[in-house]
Amino acid sequence: MRDERDKIYKQKEELRDTYYGSLITYTKQQYLLQDIAWMTDMQTKLKVRKEEKDKRDKEYQERKDRIAKEREEKK
Repeated sequence: MRDERDKIYKQKEELRDTYYGSLITYTKQQYLLQDIAWMTDMQTKLKVRKEEKDKRDKEYQERKDRIAKEREEKK
């Protein structure tokens, strides 16, 4: 009986090790997926901000050129 009990305890420990090893792997994968989602989101936000900035800069330059042209015409 003692051998059987020791065998069951050993099996229990092996299953516990397997479970916690899998849990650690799963947690690492979840953190990795969250990081990937965050990076993708930030990259999208940066792209949108850059596009908006380029648009504002273009409008500013057009306005500046128009004003310069008007001044030149007045001379």
